Amino acid sequence: MFNSIKSKIIISFSIAALVALTLLDLFIINYFKTDVNKYVNYLGNEITLKGANSIENLIYGFLSEVRALSYLPEFRSKDTIKTYQMIDYLSDKLNPNFQLALFANIDGNYYTTLKDSGNISDREYFQEIVNKGKEYFISDPLISKSTGKQVFVIAHRVIDFDGNVLGIFSVNISLEKFTEIINGIKIGKTGYSWAIGSDGTIISHPNDELIMKKKIYELEETRYKGLKDFYEKFSQNQYGSSIIVNPDGKKEVLVYSKIKYTKGWGIGTSIEERELNAPVYQITKILLIIFGVAILLVFLISTIIGNLITGSIKKIDLFFIQLSKGEGDLTKRIDIKLKDEVEKLSGNFNLFIEKLHNIVFEIKQAIENLKNIGSTLSSNMTQTAKAINEITSNTNSIKNLADNQINFFQKASDSIVTIVNNIEQLNDLIENQSAALIESSSSIEEMVRNIQSITSILDQNTISVNDLLKVSEDGKKDMDKLNTVVEEILQSSEGLFEASESIQKIADQINLLAMNAAIEAAHAGESGKGFAVVADEIRKLAENSMIQGKDISQKLLGIKNAIDNVSNAAKVNITMFNRIYELSKVVNQQEQIIKNAMNEQNTGSSQILEAIKQISSITSKVKNFSSSMLDLNKSIKDDIEKLNELTLQVNSSIAKMNIGFNEINSAIAHIEKISEDNKKNIQIVDELVNKFKT
Repeated sequence: MFNSIKSKIIISFSIAALVALTLLDLFIINYFKTDVNKYVNYLGNEITLKGANSIENLIYGFLSEVRALSYLPEFRSKDTIKTYQMIDYLSDKLNPNFQLALFANIDGNYYTTLKDSGNISDREYFQEIVNKGKEYFISDPLISKSTGKQVFVIAHRVIDFDGNVLGIFSVNISLEKFTEIINGIKIGKTGYSWAIGSDGTIISHPNDELIMKKKIYELEETRYKGLKDFYEKFSQNQYGSSIIVNPDGKKEVLVYSKIKYTKGWGIGTSIEERELNAPVYQITKILLIIFGVAILLVFLISTIIGNLITGSIKKIDLFFIQLSKGEGDLTKRIDIKLKDEVEKLSGNFNLFIEKLHNIVFEIKQAIENLKNIGSTLSSNMTQTAKAINEITSNTNSIKNLADNQINFFQKASDSIVTIVNNIEQLNDLIENQSAALIESSSSIEEMVRNIQSITSILDQNTISVNDLLKVSEDGKKDMDKLNTVVEEILQSSEGLFEASESIQKIADQINLLAMNAAIEAAHAGESGKGFAVVADEIRKLAENSMIQGKDISQKLLGIKNAIDNVSNAAKVNITMFNRIYELSKVVNQQEQIIKNAMNEQNTGSSQILEAIKQISSITSKVKNFSSSMLDLNKSIKDDIEKLNELTLQVNSSIAKMNIGFNEINSAIAHIEKISEDNKKNIQIVDELVNKFKT
């Protein structure tokens, strides 16, 4: 069976196709397994890092808000009443994510926006700031005793205007926004996201029963495998990945990253390894199907080719059998209509039979000339054999070149397919990038408008603050003048007191003189009566003067007390004006700092917006160029496939020609041998020639 040409063709083609397709499948599977897994892992890491970045931005925003509140003048004033009043004031003005805020002094005594009080000197965040000198501290998540919800604490030191630590300002922040961001991160169909604290406590997970109740390495007790090794890697590295086995026996790939500003929180994503490798499994299935179909096609094609080649040869073989075993009937011919080398061979052989027929006919007429004809025929056959051998050698060279060309076209076609796929992926990435740039541009334009609006408000605030500074300064000067006038009035009132006392003393002396005058008038008798009347009037005048002097003194005393009150009030007002003036200066400075920062941010945002517009323009150009490349490569691919088909046809034709030439060589060698034997056996031919039917 395996000695036939047909079986050799089928086996050769099948083995060659089997080896080539096996090697190609192994190469493609290994390529996709390596590169696709790397790409998927890269995407997982990017998604996790972006999620961690979102959480970091959220926490940094909370921290910035707490820092700003800790620098309020009321907290830095060392005035407990003002501090508590500010805490009460903030109770309904806090960020909606803040559940409560508190101020604790250097001894740990605190007062909250819920009007609670107590001591927190034993709390970790208090000790880290007050005892260890940290500027701020973010605690691990915990369950709030007042609300029963998950919260974490951000505490910031409070310093006075000289830089001395007065205590801390802290807020309890809900984890709802944090959990919302975590739940929004997902990879694939089986993927999910999670988060843990610095000690491994689960703070976000699809299974609510685990949140704040289990540490991640404790899940080893619930049929998980590999979580202890994962937690060791997590504790030692900022980011990374690990493989675990879940309770269902399925492998999961964990990708994690730690969150800045925190004690060591971590965010991660999980996805089943089976889904991660799904593209490779799918490609493997497709390749196996293609492999089976290709082997079947090779087998069918090789069978058809074998039948085409061996069918014609069998007809020739049957003709030779009839010719060799029959009565030498030279009137029969080989009937093959395939329009290939075998047909040419059979046609040439039919001509040969025709000539042989004529030769035999002529032999019958002139047997003596057969020797010369045999010698000529032998010489011609030798030259023909050389020519056929040279043609065969040339066709073999052409066949080798065609085989090389087929391999080249196959490699080129594979390369073009890879390029087309890469360009299509590049096109998709460019589309996504263009959409992201448009969205970013809109967001930044909105931010620039907001910054300009804020800058305008700050300009108006600056004018108001400057007016307040001027009014405060003028009020301070007026109060200074008022205080000076009050001091002068106070000094003048002292002179009035002295004058009143002098009047009372004079009235007392006049009264005493009037009494003496009355006594003397009494001693004078009748002659002194007129003088006594005068003395009595003088005494009455002196008494009235004394009474008026006392009234004046009391009124002066009332005036003095009023002036003292005015003086004290003026001093208090001067102090208040000084405080208002100083606070106005601080507000003016802070307004200027904010205004400068907003101007810088406005400039930076404008530059970013311009850069994004340039990137968008470049992306559009790259997209157009990529589309042109894609169309061009598809056209090249089609042309290469057409060339490959033509080369295969040429190769098939050359293979058939080689078979025909080999048969011709065999026939010519046989004829040459016959010609040589013809010289020796001419006599025998002479005897047998009459047996041929002509």
